Amino acid sequence: MLKLRLSNVIKWRHDGSKRGHREVKMDAKMGTKVDAKMDAKMGTKVDAKMDAKMDAKMDAKMDAKMDAKMDAKMDAKLDAKLDAKKKEITKSYKKMNRKKIF
Repeated sequence: MLKLRLSNVIKWRHDGSKRGHREVKMDAKMGTKVDAKMDAKMGTKVDAKMDAKMDAKMDAKMDAKMDAKMDAKMDAKLDAKLDAKKKEITKSYKKMNRKKIF
């Protein structure tokens, strides 16, 4: 397998002149720096997107749970009120009927 050293690779400038070893090295360094920066940027972008998605999912889940809880609570309250009214009405009717009989 042929190994090429960085100094053996000829790099050309746009004007046609050769570039030195140090220049090539710096370009490679900057390239990896930029790549790392872009990777980090994309990573945080994706993370933020996923976090937002999960937050929205959890919020919706919790909202549904709370709504169900509140609905059940309100239903129970209303049922209790209606039952109390029914008992009161039947009680008053029974009293009225008793009075009529005697």
